[in-house]
Amino acid sequence: MTKRVIKVLYVDDEEALLSLGKMFLEKTDELLVETANSAKEAIKLLEHRKFQVIISDYQMPDMDGIQFLKYVNSNFLKRPPFIIFTGKSREEIAIEALNNGAERYVQKGGEAKSQFAVLIDAVKTAYHQKELEDKFKIIHELSMDLSLKDNTQMENLKLIASAVKNVLGISSVAIFLKGDDGSLYPYLLEEFKTDEFKKILIHEGEGLGGMIMETGKGYIINDYHACSEISHIFDNNVMAEGFISVLAVPIRIREDIMGVLYAFYKRSKIFNNEDLDTLSLFGNLAAMEIVRKNKEARIIGERNHYIDFINSLNHIVFETDEDGVIVLVNNFGVRQFGYSVEDVIGRKVMEFVHPEEQEIVSQNIKDLFNRKVERLENKYRIRKRDGSYFVGIISSSVMENYNGIRGLIIDNTNEENLHQGLVLANKKLELINSVTNHDINNALVVVSGCVDLMTDDDVEGCPNQKPLKAIKGAVSAIQNQIRRAKIYQAIGMNSPQWVSFETLFDNCNELYPEIEFVNDIASLQLYADPLFKKALYNLVDNTVRHGQNATKVRISFEKDYSDCISIIYEDDGGGIPDMMKSDIFNCGFGKNTGLGLFLIREILSMTDMKIREVGKLGEGVRFEITVPYGNYSIL
Repeated sequence: MTKRVIKVLYVDDEEALLSLGKMFLEKTDELLVETANSAKEAIKLLEHRKFQVIISDYQMPDMDGIQFLKYVNSNFLKRPPFIIFTGKSREEIAIEALNNGAERYVQKGGEAKSQFAVLIDAVKTAYHQKELEDKFKIIHELSMDLSLKDNTQMENLKLIASAVKNVLGISSVAIFLKGDDGSLYPYLLEEFKTDEFKKILIHEGEGLGGMIMETGKGYIINDYHACSEISHIFDNNVMAEGFISVLAVPIRIREDIMGVLYAFYKRSKIFNNEDLDTLSLFGNLAAMEIVRKNKEARIIGERNHYIDFINSLNHIVFETDEDGVIVLVNNFGVRQFGYSVEDVIGRKVMEFVHPEEQEIVSQNIKDLFNRKVERLENKYRIRKRDGSYFVGIISSSVMENYNGIRGLIIDNTNEENLHQGLVLANKKLELINSVTNHDINNALVVVSGCVDLMTDDDVEGCPNQKPLKAIKGAVSAIQNQIRRAKIYQAIGMNSPQWVSFETLFDNCNELYPEIEFVNDIASLQLYADPLFKKALYNLVDNTVRHGQNATKVRISFEKDYSDCISIIYEDDGGGIPDMMKSDIFNCGFGKNTGLGLFLIREILSMTDMKIREVGKLGEGVRFEITVPYGNYSIL
C-alpha cells in the first residue's frame, strides 16, 4: 500500500551532522531526505527537483542560512516551507529568519534523539500547514472564479472536479446527483475510460453512495475490494476502471443532500481525515454551485414568464434603473408608438416626456426614490417616434430592491378626446342655460316689480294683498332655485385640479374680523373640483350664521391607517343636534340662499371625497372630509 512521504532537502556544511540527521529523519518512514553540504549545492537541487520542506543550517561558508532563505524567496515562486536549524542561540537570528518568511526556527544542541524529534515535528507541522494553506487558497480562488464566470452548471462542476484531482492527486472524479425519485444518477465523470459508470443507478442503501445518502457522512476506503462496510453490487463497474482507493462525501447544504462527490485512485493510497475534510470542502462548493445555478435558472424562468406576461398586455410596461434609464419595455410599448426595442432600451425616460412636464416627472421620480410616496399615478404627454404626443396615464412605483422604477402606461388619448368633447358640449349647454336663466330672471324681475307697485297702491285689507304677497314669495323662491341650479351646473364643468391652501383664510379674516381663523392645512395640496374652496367658505358662512356666537374656526387634517386623510373643520359654536345630523346634507335643507351642505357634498363627490358631521352639541361642529389616497400631497 502506497504510503505518503514528505520530501525534505537538508542543508548543512558538516557532513557528519548531515548523515546523522538523515538517519534520524528517515526512521519515521514519513520523510524522504536528500542532503546538500552548501547553499549553492542546494540551489542546484531546487532547480531540478521538487521538495516539500527545506531544513537549513544558519552558519555556512559563502552563503549563510538567512541569505539562502532570501535567495529562495526571490527566485522560486512557490517555495516549500523553510526551517532554520542551527546551533546559534542568538535571538536576533531567530527574529531575522522569521521576518524573512521562515516557518520555524529550531536550535541544535542537547541529546540527539530529542532534538531530532523536535525537528521531525517541525517538518510535519510546516508541511501540513503549507498544504492546508494551499488547499484553502485553491478553494477560495475557485469559489471566486465560479461566481464571476458565466458558465453552465456542468462547466463549473468540471472546474471543481479538476481542482479535486490537482489538490488530492487522484485519478478520477465522479459526481452523482439525486433525481426526483431519490436515486443517484451519474452527472459528471472525469477521467473515466469505460462507460460502465454511466450505467450505474444507485438506490438508497446500495453501495458507497447509498450509505452516504442514508448516513450523511463521508467515507475513506483505502482498499475498495477488501472493504466489508459496503455492499459490493457495483464491483464490476469499479474493476472495469481499475479503482482501488476511494474518498466519497455528500454534496449537501445543511440537511439537504443533493448528491455524492467521489475521488478515485487507481493504486492503493492512504487517504486520511484531512483528505476527507478537503473533499468535503469541495462537496460544499459543488452544493453551493448547484443551488446557485438552480436559483439562477428559477429566476430566469420567472423573468421569462414575467416578460411573456407583460408582452401579452395591451398597455405599455417599462422598467428603469436608478438613473431613469429604460432597461425593459414590452412589445406593445415599442410597437404601438413606432419604436423598436433598440430605440428605447438604454435611453432615459425623460427623453419621451413632453418638455413642459419634465420638471414634474423628475420631481416625482425623486419622491418615489426618497419614499415620500409609494406609488404615483398621473397624466403626462408622451412622445411618439413621429414627434407627435399622446396622453398617457402613468402608474409607477419603486421596484422591490429599490434599484429602479417599474411603470404602466395606459393610452388615454380616446378618453381625453371624449373629455374634450364633453367639455365643449357642457360649454354649449352652459351658454343655453345662461341665456335661458337670463331671460327667466328678467321676466321674474318684471313680475316682481309689478307686484311691488300693486302692493304699494293697495290699502290695508285689500282682498288682493294676500295673493300678491304669495306671488312675490314664489318669484323669490324661483330666483333662489335658479341661483342654486347655476352653482350645481358649475360642479364638474372644469377638470379637477391641485388646490393649495396657503392663503385659505385671507379673505375670511377681512370679512369676519370677529372670528379667529386657524389654518393647519397650509402644507396640504388636494386634487379637487375648482369649487372646493367655495365649499369650505360656505362652511365658514354657516358658522357665522348658525354658530351661536362662535369665535374660532380651525381647519386641520389627520392621516388614518388606510392611507386616506381626513380634513377636519371645527368651530366653537353650539353644534348640531344629533337628530338633525342625518338631514343636513339633504337637498333643500336649510333656510338660506348659500350653497347648502347638499351642494357641498356633491362638489366633494366629484373627486371621491366624503363628508360627515361628528361634533357634540354644545361644543361646536366637526365636519370630517375623507380624501382618498392619491388625491392629496403633503408638502
